[in-house]
Amino acid sequence: HGEVVGKQIYEMPLSYHHIPLIIYSPSFDGESKTLSNLGCQMDVFPTIMGLLNISYTNNTLGVDLLKDNRRFVSFTSDNMMGCIDNDLFYVYSSNTKQEKLFDYRRGSTVDVINEHPLLADSMRMYSASQLCTFRYLYKNHKTRILEE
Repeated sequence: HGEVVGKQIYEMPLSYHHIPLIIYSPSFDGESKTLSNLGCQMDVFPTIMGLLNISYTNNTLGVDLLKDNRRFVSFTSDNMMGCIDNDLFYVYSSNTKQEKLFDYRRGSTVDVINEHPLLADSMRMYSASQLCTFRYLYKNHKTRILEE
């Protein structure tokens, strides 16, 4: 998590955000399952609560990955904002005010934003709305800091 792995071809390393999640439980009865759908750290809590079948109020932006599918996952790194779907990687730099779209599944470094303007707009709006929501929650003390 947070490590550059392999050769990075984008100005925002995807390996920082490629984190496998492994859940083990004796109640799985030896059944293994591999999911390749999109997910992120904020999905861990709702997913585990769903597995435990415990009623809870989800006041996070996470989803239960075993019941819901994400269209996008967004993330930030310093002055960069990124968003991926199953094939494409949207990158916005607040320093240069430039945005690009890459076919990361194919490892392409060709900017295809002009070929997919509506998708790029959806990814931009999704990422910006996530950031706005996080800022609102933080500024209005809707988050908790756990004290040691």
